[in-house]
Amino acid sequence: VAVEQEWADDGKGGTEIGFGACVYEASFVLADYLCRNPDTVAGKRVVELGSGVGLLSIICSKLGAAHVFATDGDETSVQLSRRNLHNNGCENSETVRLLWGNDSQCEYVRQGGVDVIIASDIVACPYVKAFDNLIKTIHFLCSQTIEEENTDPTDTAFLLCYKPRGQCEEAFFNRLEKMGFSMQSIPMDKLHPDYVNSDLRIISIQR
Repeated sequence: VAVEQEWADDGKGGTEIGFGACVYEASFVLADYLCRNPDTVAGKRVVELGSGVGLLSIICSKLGAAHVFATDGDETSVQLSRRNLHNNGCENSETVRLLWGNDSQCEYVRQGGVDVIIASDIVACPYVKAFDNLIKTIHFLCSQTIEEENTDPTDTAFLLCYKPRGQCEEAFFNRLEKMGFSMQSIPMDKLHPDYVNSDLRIISIQR
């Protein structure tokens, strides 16, 4: 796997929304975890939120996912993901611009069902103002329909890798709990040995 990066020292990391033009440690850690547990995504329909350069989507494609949607709200990141997925021969993938909270964009991604959602470093402090829309999107992708607010949950799994940097992450998880989601930390000994003693975490989230 080889990925192109476009990080720039412009205060936004080379993008208009977020800092997704390069690969951060959380993506490496989650990519390694998926490689150690390929059944998590093999044969599944996967959606990556905040795909950035598309590394995790590439890994899911290579591990035999039925279909992968690499999504990001930033057009630079979308184009970057698209090139990287193409250059790595990921024919079972699609790159889509998805702004959190946009129902029509979410509906396109959700058609056919979503088995697994993956993401890394999308609950960092720069995204606090987008948390409400992010939670709306997660709820949407985990629900059968959007016509009724209290829909029956699916068995959609959500794996999130993040690095705690402040109170914003806990605030995000508290909001998820109020929406009926449950969370469980992946044991640290399941991570790559280089990160067992790090402050990076993988959380399994379900509704």
